[in-house]
Amino acid sequence: DQSNSTSFDGKFEIVSLVGTIAPDGVHLHLSLSDSAGKTIGGHLVEGCRIYTTAEILIGEAQGLRFSRETDSVYGYKELKIRGRRRPAGKA
Repeated sequence: DQSNSTSFDGKFEIVSLVGTIAPDGVHLHLSLSDSAGKTIGGHLVEGCRIYTTAEILIGEAQGLRFSRETDSVYGYKELKIRGRRRPAGKA
């Protein structure tokens, strides 16, 4: 529930990166570890830079459609997952 992001200087290792990538929004959580093993985490925001390489595997959930829709109670864009509609005549 923070309105501003925090910046960290130095070199870190990505120990976890999970979330969703949808046509109408990206929501990723990142955990980083420093050289002493101290780990920090939060939302990945635009502007983060990679020092050398990042090995990232993206999986596709076939048959599902991901979207972000504004929650009527809280006003946040929340993840909605639905089955994809098949074109007429396709089994």
